[in-house]
Amino acid sequence: MPRGISEAKKRIKTKKEFYNNLGSYVATSIFLIGVNIFTSPGYMWAWWPIGFWGISLVSQALKIFVNDKTSKWERKALREEIESMGYDPDSIDYEELDLEDIPQKAKRERPLYRDSDLV
Repeated sequence: MPRGISEAKKRIKTKKEFYNNLGSYVATSIFLIGVNIFTSPGYMWAWWPIGFWGISLVSQALKIFVNDKTSKWERKALREEIESMGYDPDSIDYEELDLEDIPQKAKRERPLYRDSDLV
């Protein structure tokens, strides 16, 4: 399976888990508030577990939806680094990449200098 497809499936699975957690959070929060109101309406203890679980969900959401941009940057930087080493980035499987294990056939011929290097 191509790397892009397996990576996309992994992201979809992670997002699905997040939405399942969010649904559980909402349902459990409603239940806890109901129990709290009926058992001890003078003190709202339900806010403590709801708050801590909410912080955990926000952290998970940031990791999924915000950090994804960072990983795109990292993939781009890795690709540029591989190109600068003289390898063809399209011929390399990035899963568990170890730069020492890049096959020599992936090495492409490049000139000693570029036209843009000349003054």
